[in-house]
Amino acid sequence: MSSTLARFVDEDYGYKSSGGIWGRSIQHSSLVVNEVKDIFFWNSKGLRGDSISYLMNVRGLSKNQAKELYASIAPSCGVYIPSVSTEETPYEKLVDLLWTNGKNTREYWYNRLISDEFIDRFRLGYFEDWYIIPLYNEQNVFVNFQCRREIPEKRIKYWYKYPSFRPAMLNREVLTFVDTVYITEGLVDCIKLIQEGLPAISQSGGAGYWNNEWYHLFSNVKTIYYLADNDSAGIHGAIKVAKSLGTSRVKVHSFEGEKDSYDSIDFFREGKTVDELVENTKTKSKYIFELEEYSDKNWNRP
Repeated sequence: MSSTLARFVDEDYGYKSSGGIWGRSIQHSSLVVNEVKDIFFWNSKGLRGDSISYLMNVRGLSKNQAKELYASIAPSCGVYIPSVSTEETPYEKLVDLLWTNGKNTREYWYNRLISDEFIDRFRLGYFEDWYIIPLYNEQNVFVNFQCRREIPEKRIKYWYKYPSFRPAMLNREVLTFVDTVYITEGLVDCIKLIQEGLPAISQSGGAGYWNNEWYHLFSNVKTIYYLADNDSAGIHGAIKVAKSLGTSRVKVHSFEGEKDSYDSIDFFREGKTVDELVENTKTKSKYIFELEEYSDKNWNRP
């Protein structure tokens, strides 16, 4: 069955599909299922909801038990992910569930030159037109998804929006054993650099965010190259990072001279190699006091 709810109802009371989007229980005619949206209505009992609600209110499972059972069943049923409350604790089993759901929908990643190997390595997923990157904190605990799309408009959002969430760093583990690191403005750029064999990190808050508490993670790093998008936001983000991590060890490469918002993905799309990127970074990067934007905005003030 393509619907998790249809499967649960069939196991409990028998089930018959109408051949369209609806089906109903054989034993209880008022228990109906929308097989497309994967929601149920049990009119005689005044119950309605998704798969998790069914397992809790009909089978009497706890929320955790319901989530565990749902996660084990959904992949074989075509995957329908129920709406997630912004107040819920992040549910790590969704990582593999959404990754599985996206195995046949990878155009977004392919367009950014990310290979199947690295899509699988980072468990990049898909759900309802959103392409999804799982995020983990310093204790390697799953905390959120960054959700991205291009259609109908370019947009980035988080899956969970609870107030306590702070942007997370991708691939921070590399900082413990390298003395040179590349920081990218975007997560996808970071994954592409890792795929090309470079020690790269990024954070999920965009160009305008940096957490000064991350300073201790860079204790072994001597040289930091910040690959900024070629726009004002990218340069200002690079300046913020350099002032946090040390202006003498951070150099900025902004793809100067290229089109607006040009980034490392654009660089590789042009057929250029990782060796060329490394060479350009070494020869064309600047300390922030060499940047025109630094003096223009008086960033050097105390």
